[in-house]
Amino acid sequence: MMEPVEFVKRFAEEYEEGGLGYLREQVQRLESKGEWKVGAKVRLKRQDWVNLAAHFSWSDKFEAEVREKYTHYTLKGLGELIEEAAEKVGVEVNVVDARSELTQGYVDHIEGRLDFESEEGEKLEMPDFMGAVVVELTRKAS
Repeated sequence: MMEPVEFVKRFAEEYEEGGLGYLREQVQRLESKGEWKVGAKVRLKRQDWVNLAAHFSWSDKFEAEVREKYTHYTLKGLGELIEEAAEKVGVEVNVVDARSELTQGYVDHIEGRLDFESEEGEKLEMPDFMGAVVVELTRKAS
């Protein structure tokens, strides 16, 4: 299993979705000062934090993980995305139900190994990663 400091560094360097140049720069700066070690802190954008946390929870499959991307939507945002996509293909849908959860395995794998804090130093809880949205077709495409 990969240690957190190695994982974060490799993730910043190899994540195929890109956009992590700012994280690579932080790691390099800390390395140059000899401060890239357990307890080092970096700043992440929320979406990148969610991606990093999700990927780290399965880090024993690192080579596959750096090619995947998790996208985090609120349930409302996901429902709106589904409705907009349906509209683009000429159908109308209604979101009947939407639920989310955080599978305990994610928490168990990360807890005490990779911690996330707000800028104020408060612990951030991992957001729900799994969800289901039930939609009803209200109008078919003509």
